[in-house]
Parts: sequence; structure tokens; C-alpha cells
Amino acid sequence: MSFFDTQRPHERYVRVSVPALYYFIHQLERANTKQFRMGESVEVGDFALCFKARVLDPGLMTSSMADEVFIEVRLKLEDGSTFDARGRVVWVQELPDPEHKTFLVGMEYTEADEGSRDAFLAKTAKIGALVDPSNAAS
Repeated sequence: MSFFDTQRPHERYVRVSVPALYYFIHQLERANTKQFRMGESVEVGDFALCFKARVLDPGLMTSSMADEVFIEVRLKLEDGSTFDARGRVVWVQELPDPEHKTFLVGMEYTEADEGSRDAFLAKTAKIGALVDPSNAAS
């Protein structure tokens, strides 16, 4: 299942697997966990991204927390290029994995440097699969 296909069908994105570091920021408590976790990107777009996570804040699984939990993510390529973004968690789905609890987490950027994002997307498009609905045949 694709975050972009189901939640953001008109946006361009790149399917790419790169390391992702993430931590949660609770707006309600005005605190962050400052505990980085290791994940893996799945899709990176102009305004949002989706990544796999093995550790989630329990609050993410309840809809009452949806607008109150923000997240900071750092994606890193093998050449050392990074893309840092802060955003709002907008979608969570548990994946069927008998050995490990794994989740797909979709986030919408609230803070992301546009130049850094564009450069990162250009590099990931060379190693991943670019999906651009605006170029799809009618």
C-alpha cells in the first residue's frame, strides 16, 4: 500500500529506500522525546514523506492524538547528502510482519528547506522510481 497513492494521489514523489532517523514532538505537552529511532524511507515527495518505523509513540495509534503529534525526520544518502524535515503525522498503518511490529508513517512537512528538498529529490530520483501523476497518460 502506498501513502501517496491513497492519501496524496496528485503529488509527485520518489519511491526510494534510504535510512531515516526520526523522533516525536508532542504539541500538547510541548515536549519532544529527543530519542532518535532508526527507520527507512519508502516515499519522498515535494510536500510529504512516508517511512517505515519499528518503534512508534502509542499516541499515534489513536485518532485523538493525530493533530497533536509532530515528528522530525532526517533522511541520508550514501554520498552523505541529508534532508531534514519537521512535520505533522497524518497517516499510520501497521504492516503485516510476523517477526517485527512495523508501521508506515506518513507525514506532511511543516518545516523543510525547499532548496535542500529539491536537491535531495533530484538525487533520489536517480536511485529510486519517480512517480509523477501529472505526466500520466490520460
